[in-house]
Amino acid sequence: MRKVLKSYLKSFVKAWVETFGTIIFVLTLTAVVVGMVATPLQLTNKNKGIENQINHWENYITAKPSYFNDSFLYTFFYNGEDYGPEGKEIIKNPLGDGTTLFSNDAKDYLKDFVNEGENQSHAEIGREIRNLLVSYEKGGAAEINNIKSDNIFTPDFQEMLSDQYHNDINLFVTSEVIKNNSSKIALTYELSAFLTSPRVGNNSFEIDLRQADAKNQMVGDKEINNLVISKGRNIEKDSTNEIVLTEKYAKTNKIKIGDKITLPGISTGQNSLMTVVGLGTKFDTLTPSSNYSILTSNPDEYAYGFVSYKYLDQLRSDSWESNKNNEIGYKTIIRTKNLIPNLNVFNLFAIDLLKSDSIYREGENFITPQYDYPTIQALSNIRIQVIIFLVLAVVVLVLAFIFINFVIKKEINNTRVQLGIFKAFGYKNSELSWIFATKMLITIAIGVIFGYIISIPLQDYVSGQFSNSVTYAFSSVYFSAWFATIIFIVIPLLFTAISYLLTLKYLSESALKLITNGTKAPTKSTFRTVLKWVFFPVGITSLILTKTAQSLSYHNKGFTWRLQQSFTARGKGKFIMVITIFSFSALLFTLQLGAKAVMGSAISQGYEMVQDGVDHRLTWKKNPEIDFKGDKVEIVNQDWDAMRTEFIGYKDNMNTALEQNSTTFRDNMSHVIGLLATDIAESKILDPMDILKVYKNVDITNDEVIKTKNTEEVLKLHLTGESQKTIMGATVNGTDGKKNNYYLSDVSKTICVLTQAYTGESADCNDSNNWGLPNSQTFSGLDLLTGISPDVQALMSMALTAQVDQNAVVTPNQIYIDSNRELLQYKTNVLVDDLNSQKFDLELDYFDDNLGRTQNIYRFSGVSDSQYNELKVKNSDPTKINAIVSYRIAKLMNLSVGSEFKVRTDTTQKQPLTIKVSGINQSNAFGTLIIASYENFFNAFRTEEGSNQVIEDYQNEIIYGNSIWSKNRLFNGSIDIDNIGASVAGLEFAGKSVAVSTGVDAPIFGTIFDKIFESLPGFGAGRAGNSNQFTVLTNGSLIAPTEFASNIPLELMTATLDTILARSTVLMTLFILLVAFLLTIILVVIMNIVVDEAANIILTMRALGYKAGEINWVVMGNYVIWTLIGFALAYLLSILVWMGILEFVWQSFGILIPFPSDWQTPIISFSILAAIMVIGWITAMLKISNRPLTNITAYS
Repeated sequence: MRKVLKSYLKSFVKAWVETFGTIIFVLTLTAVVVGMVATPLQLTNKNKGIENQINHWENYITAKPSYFNDSFLYTFFYNGEDYGPEGKEIIKNPLGDGTTLFSNDAKDYLKDFVNEGENQSHAEIGREIRNLLVSYEKGGAAEINNIKSDNIFTPDFQEMLSDQYHNDINLFVTSEVIKNNSSKIALTYELSAFLTSPRVGNNSFEIDLRQADAKNQMVGDKEINNLVISKGRNIEKDSTNEIVLTEKYAKTNKIKIGDKITLPGISTGQNSLMTVVGLGTKFDTLTPSSNYSILTSNPDEYAYGFVSYKYLDQLRSDSWESNKNNEIGYKTIIRTKNLIPNLNVFNLFAIDLLKSDSIYREGENFITPQYDYPTIQALSNIRIQVIIFLVLAVVVLVLAFIFINFVIKKEINNTRVQLGIFKAFGYKNSELSWIFATKMLITIAIGVIFGYIISIPLQDYVSGQFSNSVTYAFSSVYFSAWFATIIFIVIPLLFTAISYLLTLKYLSESALKLITNGTKAPTKSTFRTVLKWVFFPVGITSLILTKTAQSLSYHNKGFTWRLQQSFTARGKGKFIMVITIFSFSALLFTLQLGAKAVMGSAISQGYEMVQDGVDHRLTWKKNPEIDFKGDKVEIVNQDWDAMRTEFIGYKDNMNTALEQNSTTFRDNMSHVIGLLATDIAESKILDPMDILKVYKNVDITNDEVIKTKNTEEVLKLHLTGESQKTIMGATVNGTDGKKNNYYLSDVSKTICVLTQAYTGESADCNDSNNWGLPNSQTFSGLDLLTGISPDVQALMSMALTAQVDQNAVVTPNQIYIDSNRELLQYKTNVLVDDLNSQKFDLELDYFDDNLGRTQNIYRFSGVSDSQYNELKVKNSDPTKINAIVSYRIAKLMNLSVGSEFKVRTDTTQKQPLTIKVSGINQSNAFGTLIIASYENFFNAFRTEEGSNQVIEDYQNEIIYGNSIWSKNRLFNGSIDIDNIGASVAGLEFAGKSVAVSTGVDAPIFGTIFDKIFESLPGFGAGRAGNSNQFTVLTNGSLIAPTEFASNIPLELMTATLDTILARSTVLMTLFILLVAFLLTIILVVIMNIVVDEAANIILTMRALGYKAGEINWVVMGNYVIWTLIGFALAYLLSILVWMGILEFVWQSFGILIPFPSDWQTPIISFSILAAIMVIGWITAMLKISNRPLTNITAYS
C-alpha cells in the first residue's frame, strides 16, 4: 500500500498544473476567509469574554432634574412633605415630614410662583424648582436669580447631600426610593468624571475617570460591573495615586505598568502623579462614552482611567465647592439589580402610573436597560458588522466545499481503471480512500499556511475599520492557540475527512465496473430532483428544455441546439458544479456589495434622512417655552416678551435684509475699533484708560463717526453721556424700530486690543493673524475666560476661528434665514399611548417659503408631493392632524398610509391627538420623527376662547422656532480621522451670522466683555450688564458647548463617516477581487477539462466544417445561459438573505436598517461574473483552435 500511495503522489506531482491550481485556490480561499473573520472573531471573543467575567445588573437610572414631576417638586421639595399616600410613601423626607428643604432665600423666591387657586397647578413653581436643581448640579459657585447653589437648601439638607450623596439630587431621590423597596431591588452607584486636556497637566489626552474599587457597588457578596484586569493589578484600597488604564491608550502611547501620568490633585489643587498599576476595562467601558466626539476627540488620546472612590469623591467635592463651574464633567452612574423576578421598576417611582402621578414626568425615560445603555449598545454596531463578515465567510466556505468535491470526483474518474485493478487485487475502499485524503491533506495544508501569510495585509486593513470603535487593544494580525488550531489543524483535517468520505462514496462500485467504464455512469439522484424543484425556476426551466429537445428531435430540427444539450448532459456533474459555483458567487458578490450599503446605514445612524448638501443643523431650546395648562396655550418664559426673537427670511443676499431690519451701528462700531487697533499697532495709544474711554464714551450711533480718521478725532468729537449709544452700553433696540448688531470680527479685534494694552506688545489687530488669543505666550498667564458664561465662551470661540472674508454679523434677537438653502422649524415631542408614553419627535412645518421648504432639506422616499400637501389640510375634528411618519415608527406600530394612532402633547396639561398617516418616509429608518403642520398642531389644543397665544401670534404673522437646517457652510476645512486634533484646530467658522438673545436693557456688546474689562489691571470697568440675559441661539462652535444651544455639523460628520465607509468599500472590493480570482481559476481549470474530455467530438465537428465560435457555443452555450439563470436566482436569494439578516438585527438589537436595494449592486455583480465567463470563453476558444485536427485519432 505504501508503494501505491507513493506512486499516486508522484502522479499528482506530475499533474502539477492541476495541483498548483488547487493549492492556489486553497491559498486564496484561506486569505479571504481569514482576512474577513480574524478581526471580527477577536472582537467577539474579547467582548464576550469581558461580558462573561462581570456581574450583571438590570437597569441604569438615567434621570435628570429636568425630569421631575411638578406635583412631586411642590410636595416634597417645597413643602417638605413625604410623597405618596400615608403608609405607602414612595419617598420620605429624611429630615422629617413637613421639614422644609429649601433655604429661606430659595423659599422667598419660589413663593411668588405658588398657585393657590381651586384647580391647583404646580407648573410654574415646578419649572422654577427644576431651574434651581439644574443650577445646583453645576456646582456651589453657580448662581441663578441671585441665589448661589450652595445656598439653595437648608444647612442640614445641604450637609446630607454633600456627605452622603455627592451633591447629586438624582442619586438622593433614587436612593431614598430604593431604600423603601430594599427587599425587591438593590441599588449600586459609581462615581465618574471627565477630564479634558487642559485639566491633566502636560498629558495630551481626554480621560473618563471611573471607579476601580467596589465601594457602593456591592449586591450581596458580588461587585456589580466589576473591573476586569488584563495585565498588572487593581489599585490598592483608598489609594489616591494609582490608576488602571484601558489597553488601547496604553499600547498606542507606549505606557507601561509603573509609568506615571498627571491628574488633578485633590485638596491641594496641585497636579499629582498617578502610577499606572494595571490595564483593564469594565463591560460598559468597552466602547468610548458620550464624552468622546468623532469630530473633536483624538481616538489615540482618549482613555478610561480607573481610580479609587476616595480620589473621585474628593475631586468631585473640590470641584463642586470651587469658584469655577463646569470644569469637570462629573456624573454618578446609578445601576439597579432586581431581587425578585418580573419587577416593574417604573411602579416603584409612581403613586399611579395611569394618572401620571409619579416622581418623574410622563414620557421621561429615566430607566435604561443594561443592554440599551449607549456604550453597551454601541457593541451592537460591531455585532452587525461581525455578522456580515461571518455570513460572507460561510458563503466562501460553501464555494470551497463544492470545488473540493469536484476535484476529488475528477481525480477518481481519471484513475478509475487503476482503482478497479487495485480493488481486484484485494485493496479495500478505506485503504484506497486514504490515497486521495492524504493528497488533499498535503494540498490543503500548503494552501492554508501560505494563505494565512497572504492574509496578513488583509487582516491589518480590516482591523483598521474597528480600531476606533473600542477602547481595548487587539492584534491587527490575529494569532492565538485556538485560532491556529482551527486554521492549521481543524480545517485541513475537516477537508481531509470530507475527501475521505466522498472518496468512499465514489468508490462504492465493483472492481469490474471501475475497470470497464472510463467514467462513472450518471445515475438518477432523488436528492438532485427534489433540489431542482425546491428551486422551482430551475425545475420549470429544465422541464421546458427537455420537452423542447424532444419536440425538436421528433421534427428533426435544431440539431446544433440539441447537440449543445447532449454535450451538457454528457458532463452534467461539471456543468452543475460550474453553475452552482457561479450562482453562489453571484450571491456572494451581491451580499458583499449590499454589505457596503448596510454598514453605511449602520454607521451613519440616520444622517441619510437629509439630502446631500445639507451642511448642519442648529437648535436652541431656551426661547420660547410654549406650554398648555389651565386650558391655555401660552409662552411661559417670564423674559420672553423682552427677548422675543424675530425670524427674517431672505433670498440670496443677506446684506439687503440687514439693511432693511437693522441700524448702521455695526459699521460705525467696526470703523472705530479698526481705528483704535491701527493706533495701538503704531504705538499712538498705550494707556488702557484711553481704550476704555473709546468703548464706554464714544457715540457710535452718530453717523459722523464714520468720517473720522484716527482715535484722537473720535475722542474729541464724539463723546456722549448716554451709555446706550456707546460700544459698551448700546442695547438691542436702535432707531426707527430697527435692531442694533455688530460684526463678529469686532469681538476678535477687541480681544486682540485688550491683549496689546495689557502686555504692551505692538501688533496690528486688524490683521486676523493676530486674533488668536490662545497663541499669545505673554498673555497665557492671565486667565481671561475666568468667570465668563459658556455662552460668552462660545461666541469668543467662533470669533477667534472666524473666516475673515465672511465678516459674520452677530444679530441680537434676530435670526436670518436663507429661504433657498435653510429651513426654520419648531421642534417638540408627543407621547405615544400604545408604547407606554414613549416620546416621538415632532417637527412642525410653517408652509411658508420665506422660512424655507422641508422638501429642500429632507429626503422623502415613498412620499409624494400630494401626500405631503395633505399636511396642510384641516380635518373636521381639529384634534386629528395629518402627518408624515418615519419608517421606524411605521415598523414599530405596524402602520400604513391612512392608519391612525393616538398621542398626547408633552405639556403640563396633556392634549389628546389623533395622528393620521398621510405618508411613510422610507428614508428615515433610525428616527421616531413625525412631521406635521405648525398651524394645525397648535389649533388642535382645546382651549378657552382667546387663550391660544401661539395661534393669535400666528395670525399676526408672529411665529416661534427653535431649529434651523442649513445648506450653507458652517465651517471651512475638513476632518482628517488620522489627525483629528490638528484638523479640528484648523477649522474656520464660516457662518454668515450668529443669532443671540439679549434682554431689552442688556448691552449687546458690553455684556460680553464686562467681566474681562473688570479682570484687567488698569481698566476698572463696572459691570455693563447682566450676563444671564445673554444667550447664544445659533452656536457654531465645536469646542464651546452651551446649555441651551447646539449644532450638528452634518457635512463634517458625513465626510468623516464617508472616509470610514470608503475604507470599508476598499476592503469589500479586495475581497470581491480575490473571490473573482478564485472563480477564474475554477472556470479555466474546468473548461480545460471539458475541452479535453470532449476532444474527439470537438475535432469531429471541426472536420465537418464547424467554426471555432460555433463549436464554442456548443461547448459553453448552456454554461452562459444557465449562468444568467443562476445569477437571477442568486440575486433573489440575496434579497431573502438580507431580509433575514436585517430582521434578525431588528429583533435582536432594535436597530432598523433599510434594505440595501440599488441598481449598482446587480449590475456590478453581473459585470464581474460576465468578465469571468468571457475569460472562460476565450480559454475554451484557444483550446479548441490550438488543437491540431490530426489529433482526432488520438481520442478515438
